[in-house]
Amino acid sequence: MHSLSETLDFTCGQCGRALPFELWLIVDAGERPDLLDRARAGALHTVSCPVCGPQGEVDAPLLLYLPDHNPATGQPPLIFSPAAQTSAEQDQQMAVGLLQELARRLGAAWQNDWLAQVVSVQRALLPVALSDDPLAAMREVLATLADEGADIRSIEELQRVLAERPDLAARLQGVVLDAAREDATPADDLPGSFEASGKVDDDDTASNTLPDLLERFIAAASWDESQRIVEAHPELLSEDADVALGMLVEAANAANDGNSATMFEIHRALLRRCREVGVARAFAERMLPPEGLAEAERLGMTPEEFLAQVRAAHRSEGGAFDIPPDVQPLIAELSRLTQRTDMPRRIELCRQALARIERGANPRLWAALQGELGNSYVQSLQGGRAENIEAAIAAYQQALQVMTRQAMPVEWATTMMNLATAYRNRIRGDKAENIEAAIAAYQQALQVRTRQAMPVEWATTMMNLAT
Repeated sequence: MHSLSETLDFTCGQCGRALPFELWLIVDAGERPDLLDRARAGALHTVSCPVCGPQGEVDAPLLLYLPDHNPATGQPPLIFSPAAQTSAEQDQQMAVGLLQELARRLGAAWQNDWLAQVVSVQRALLPVALSDDPLAAMREVLATLADEGADIRSIEELQRVLAERPDLAARLQGVVLDAAREDATPADDLPGSFEASGKVDDDDTASNTLPDLLERFIAAASWDESQRIVEAHPELLSEDADVALGMLVEAANAANDGNSATMFEIHRALLRRCREVGVARAFAERMLPPEGLAEAERLGMTPEEFLAQVRAAHRSEGGAFDIPPDVQPLIAELSRLTQRTDMPRRIELCRQALARIERGANPRLWAALQGELGNSYVQSLQGGRAENIEAAIAAYQQALQVMTRQAMPVEWATTMMNLATAYRNRIRGDKAENIEAAIAAYQQALQVRTRQAMPVEWATTMMNLAT
């Protein structure tokens, strides 16, 4: 059986009846079409009492496998729907774990190219994603608005209509980016990748329609990557792109999805700033902290000039690596491999490079490669999950021998985070002890990732610690 579930025990809050509940985490729609129907109806994770009725929703992730998907209709083979009360990093970890488990269960039937087609969908939007024709769903939304006499030629009118109809707002948010798509194959992996890849999607394999470009721009793993996407695709600076992002902001607000609305608005404001002052300056203003912008003004430098100076100083202080000639081809290939299907090759390249580098002669590069090795093991879909996590823990511990808090505080905190997450997901050993080790590592990372110095990283680490 390809589907995966676990049994939970609940008690009805009204009549006190025991309610054993089968929580489905992976659903193969081919073998369990009944579960697919429940997902379409939004009831797959609903706990119900046979006497008193629905009791509430279980907040848990869901991976749907659609073996009979039809690319012509815009339906992907894999749909991941994250839990509601989790961070992007936690969603990524859960998605990786469920994908690995599905790959193990499917065996020879698994296809690695499916990983490039995984779509992440909020739970409220699953009915649209599971529609046989997502474009028809979009047309239905527009037809409903038209029947009600709505004129949606302006953002102001759209905002008013969606505020009155949050049900349509949620559906519109889910399909607005798909409406203009000619090719339904997603250009990106799951959002929130472990590492910034440092490269723009290959135009030979990724669709360059405006909706696809907006998805890639929003889901980029770093502002550097976002900047490269904008520089390569100036159509993102068009009025059409601004209107599309405005629609997403209003749809998210009307659907009470404040996090998505904020994310869309930040990206919209950044593109507007690019049109005002240029791409380089707009992104430099985004990447520099307020004190950095103030220092640039004091020195009479533009933000982009000051950012370049800061990065040059970082390299001169040891931020860059002295890569031996025989290792350079390995590092170059390593930087090009970013997909989860590439992880076995990344592991091999890291091991080859580490075999040619002496820790004492090049400690920073050696430690960085150990960190990359650990990250690759965590994401690898090959080999046993338990063995991969053990190998990742060992690599992170090796890296921390060089990446000390005193010498490399930021890198130390990041590696402590990775180590904590590996312990949290560890299969071997005592579960309670693993959780205690994870808590201790997250607490250590917070010594550097403070709220004042690194507010975003502090919040992410606090969320993981709470989990």
